[in-house]
Amino acid sequence: MPKRVRIALILVVLLVLNSVALLLTFGPSQGGGEALADPRGDDPPNAPAAIENRRRHVQSHIADVASEPVPMLIQNLIDTSAWFSPAGLSGQEMAQRCWHVVLGNRRCSRLSEELAAMPPHERDTLLEEAFRTTFGMHQDTFDRALTSYETPGAPKNEQSALATQLGVCCSLFLIAEHRELDELLDRIDAVQRFGEEVRNRIKSSEAIPPAVQFVANAHVEPDNAFYISVVLDAVPAQQRDQLIAAADLNGVGTLKEIELTTWNAEPGTFDSVHAWQGLPVDRTGGTETKTAFEWDGERLMDHERQQDVVQQLLAAARALK
Repeated sequence: MPKRVRIALILVVLLVLNSVALLLTFGPSQGGGEALADPRGDDPPNAPAAIENRRRHVQSHIADVASEPVPMLIQNLIDTSAWFSPAGLSGQEMAQRCWHVVLGNRRCSRLSEELAAMPPHERDTLLEEAFRTTFGMHQDTFDRALTSYETPGAPKNEQSALATQLGVCCSLFLIAEHRELDELLDRIDAVQRFGEEVRNRIKSSEAIPPAVQFVANAHVEPDNAFYISVVLDAVPAQQRDQLIAAADLNGVGTLKEIELTTWNAEPGTFDSVHAWQGLPVDRTGGTETKTAFEWDGERLMDHERQQDVVQQLLAAARALK
């Protein structure tokens, strides 16, 4: 089968599976306040009414984020409102969405700005709180949801595993931005251990339906491209090439530079990843540039190879002096 056809089939499978995952993703809102009406509406995405509808939602969201005190910013890193959903992504984007969605999160961006202006002791305390809050809610989400399937006759407990997954991603991003590399690596280890525990729990249970197994496996950890991008973000620029070579990143994917604007930037030109959050990217006039790693087409479904690359990168990062 030609390479181009194989890649196309992979992307179709990703889109279908992700549609199922979003429908089943463990359900009601548990963060981010009241769920907003879906900003996409019924109009075609490029219709003037749809564009204006998104613009109004973005402006409302900016006002909300601006008014939130720091403790609320942390609590609302887990955001289940309809407009935060990364629906509308292509299959390739959905398979490695976490880093892009975090970079497009205005709330996370504003919290990072607040942390940068704080005394070190206060900043460290809040970073610990952010990780404890998001990871704790993520663990609780999986435990309650899986227990409801494992317990005969119990009502099914639906939670938003996608929201808590992205909340954990935000807290890891903040650690990469404001703490030492060793702390980030320790937190990643904790998240990966939890992921392994959940996968083992699923394997040992016959009561969890295949569709729920897929959702759990897809959302229990950040995607592998996120791990690579967040570690590269935490490493000084002069050591980044060393890690890229150690994990042979150029042989399995592409490194892209993404221009970001400020968290309170007015609605602008959006790519598909950020259409609903409203943070303009990949445009001139950006205030900061971030590196994003993306797997090549043939690696999108090769999770075993992805995990090997991630482990090589993490080992090389721990060896840095």
